[in-house]
Parts: sequence; structure tokens; C-alpha cells
Amino acid sequence: MLYCIALFLIYLFLAHFFPKGNPIQEGLYLPIYWLRTTLVPTRSIQLKKYFYGQHKRQYYLWLKPANTTPKRNHIIIYYHGGGWRYGTPEFFKANGKVFTDLGFEVIMPTYRPCPKHNYEHIRADVDATLLHIKELLQKENRWNTKFILGGMSAGGNLVAHILYNQTQLVTLGWQTAQFSGIFLCGAPLDLSKMWDSPPLRHFTGPRKRTIFPKSSPINYLNSPQETPVLFVHGNKDGMVEYESALSFIEKLKTLQSKDITLQTLQGGSHLDAGSWVHTDNQARKWIKDWVLQIETNNQRQGSS
Repeated sequence: MLYCIALFLIYLFLAHFFPKGNPIQEGLYLPIYWLRTTLVPTRSIQLKKYFYGQHKRQYYLWLKPANTTPKRNHIIIYYHGGGWRYGTPEFFKANGKVFTDLGFEVIMPTYRPCPKHNYEHIRADVDATLLHIKELLQKENRWNTKFILGGMSAGGNLVAHILYNQTQLVTLGWQTAQFSGIFLCGAPLDLSKMWDSPPLRHFTGPRKRTIFPKSSPINYLNSPQETPVLFVHGNKDGMVEYESALSFIEKLKTLQSKDITLQTLQGGSHLDAGSWVHTDNQARKWIKDWVLQIETNNQRQGSS
């Protein structure tokens, strides 16, 4: 018993000893983050599981609001975080609940993870997911539905690939205009600004390989953009450098003159940018207000 108490006290000391902006500090707080996420009640969510491939991780969850909740017009496609390696949609149902409570349907995909797989495999799984969603909605006569993209951390990287690699999007039979907005929380968007961490190396391989620039969303910003975008990022992020987001935003502003919103968590860490999953805080308010505004704007455009 004393041994456990001593270990716990050492853990608390280390967690407070390392300052924000340090990957060790982020890692020490991960167990707390995971625990708080798992404690969020999600029984009210209706969900169905769809497989788009043979691998056990080639599937997505389709979450729907409770029958008593007023329904929204948009479907949110949300990719969770986890360094392209950890976590499953089931574990992060609490993220989806934030939006199903507002009346949105939420699609939460997963994919073959690192380190056995890299960007090219994961991008192939993202593509297969989009094709499967398209086929399903066409069968249900819902292909005219509008979408909002969202992602935390590694998930933000993937949804940025969906929207900004427009050549690939069209190849898959989708159009940029189908997406009314995209929100990115602590997302690695300019990988050249990031430190050479193990998760990054597993995803991209060495920086000199041709796969590295392909895996960085900033390299797909080559044409005018107009999709509203929300960035939520801590300026003391110890996993995904704040500069990664700023660099992406700077380039995006040369292609898009409006509807770019950066919400900076002053003194915020990487996990602070994802804390809205378990805490009704400022980050959650920013995201909820933004998605509801996207919904309202789309309704106004449809009625005009």
C-alpha cells in the first residue's frame, strides 16, 4: 500500500515538475485524460458499425442522436486523435456525443494504424471510407447531405487531407462544396515544423523520403479556398507544435480571405485542445458555437 502511495506521489510530482510545452508533461497527463474520457456517459447514443475492408480496423461508427433530440441537416465526419496509432472510435464516443447532443449525426472512422502501417496505407483507408459513405448515402437517397469535417491531433491531419487534397477528393467522386466547414484541434498541419517524434516517423518515415511531403497537409494548399475553418490549438502544445498550425494558417490566408478562425488556448497544452471531450469548457463552447453557426449559415443559404 505504501509503495502504491509513493508511486502516486512521485507521479504527481513529475506531472507538475515538467512545464507545459514538454512532451513528457503531455505523456504524464495522458492517463488522466483517458480516464476522464472513459467516464463520460455515452449510453444515449445510437450507433451502427460499418466495415469498409477486411482488416479489423477498417470500419467506422455511425452515431445518431437520441430520438427526442431535434435533428440537424449536417453530418459530421470526425477522426479521433492518438498519434495515428492509438485509440478507436468506441473509446472516443464521448467526442461524438458532444455533437449528437446537438442533433448531429456523426461518422467516426478508424484505419490500419502505425507502426505497421504508414501514411500511404492510412490515406488509402480514408479514401475507402469516403467511398463507402458515398455508396451508403446514395442507397438511402441522402447523397445531397452537407458535411462538416473535424478532427483532433492525428485526426485533424487526416480530415485536412480530405478537404485540401482536392484532386484526390474529386477522384473519389466528392466535391469540396459538399463540406460546409472543417474544425481542427491540435492538428499537425505543417509537419516540417514538428520535432522528429516516434509517432511522426512511423507515419511519414524519414524526412528525406518522398512520403514525407505527401503526408503534410500544407503541401496541398495550391488553389483558392473558401471553406470555413476553425483552429483550436494551445500555444504550449508539447506534442504538436503551435507553429505547425500557424504556418498552415499563414499559407491558407494567401488563398482564402475570410472564414478562418484561430482560437488559441493561452498556456494550453495538446491535451487542453482536446479537453472538450470530457469538460464543458471554453474549447467546447468555441466548437459548439462554430458548428451551430455553420448549420445556421447553410440553412440561410438554402432558403435564399
